[in-house]
Amino acid sequence: MLNYELFTLKRTAFASGLYRHFFSCNFFPKDRNTQIIPSLIISYIEIIINRSLFISLFFGVSLICFFSNGFAQDTLKIVSWNVFLRPSILADKQMKRVDSIANYLIETNADVIILQEVFHNRASKHLNELMAESYPNITKPGPKSLFGVASGVLVYSKVKFKNQPKHYSFKDKTGADRLAKKGLVHVTLDIEGKDLDILGTHLQAGRGLKRIGIRKNQVEVINTVQREISDSNAVLYVGDFNIAASTANFDSLTKTLHASTLEPMGKLKNTCNFKDHDLMEANGKSYWIDFIFLRKNKRSKLIGSIIESPRQIMNGKSLRLSDHNPITSTLILK
Repeated sequence: MLNYELFTLKRTAFASGLYRHFFSCNFFPKDRNTQIIPSLIISYIEIIINRSLFISLFFGVSLICFFSNGFAQDTLKIVSWNVFLRPSILADKQMKRVDSIANYLIETNADVIILQEVFHNRASKHLNELMAESYPNITKPGPKSLFGVASGVLVYSKVKFKNQPKHYSFKDKTGADRLAKKGLVHVTLDIEGKDLDILGTHLQAGRGLKRIGIRKNQVEVINTVQREISDSNAVLYVGDFNIAASTANFDSLTKTLHASTLEPMGKLKNTCNFKDHDLMEANGKSYWIDFIFLRKNKRSKLIGSIIESPRQIMNGKSLRLSDHNPITSTLILK
């Protein structure tokens, strides 16, 4: 049983109540194509509640109410998470964690979810079964390596894929990454006549100059794909980039992809390398390496981002569901 279930029930009920209060004040237009999606308001309130920023609650919601009429837009909630479901040869409590992972993802009510490290065959199949009702559009694993392991990147969407998803594989990789067919998956969504392209990926893991060089080569593969996408389309680069924020390599990444992101709101600022679990050994400080980037475009904008730390109660202990934290962002399409 998850220790967040009762809390999130109360949290969402309170947030929904506040949303209905503001909606009843006619701050929001009734036209579905021009109103901010209710989940955005609820998510914003939930973020504030999660981080105990009660002082800014009504101020923040009021700003959203005030500016909402100035947009002709659609909004989408995007989640990215490395769920650490490694192949069955590795004993990582995959089947003990997968139900809780699915419950958390469904509870986010995101429009699109991009996962990494979905390698475990049985856990992957079970996860898809649990997610299918809420997310009927799921990408296939894609091509596999000689060892029978795909990229581990999956996209779950409430919105139907406009085209057949495409998989691209990285040729340059080293270490344990050679066991998988790592790369990226490209999906296109039609959001009320506006195209949104999502490139989900997971770059080379590890430290050292060799791995830094490999990641740069992999970023160039992503860059080649994005160049073929119309400049008028909104493009998201989503996944585990294994590049820490606020570093020279991060600056190179964003410059190459013409991308930007938002610093997460709230107290949690990092997504990996935590010492409070036994899933993966962690040395040194924690990092923010999982991102939702937006290709610079005047018709789209990221307006909010948050990192959470979902857990489950197992044998009386509060345990992480993965060695990574999920990150959530909200996208506006104008």
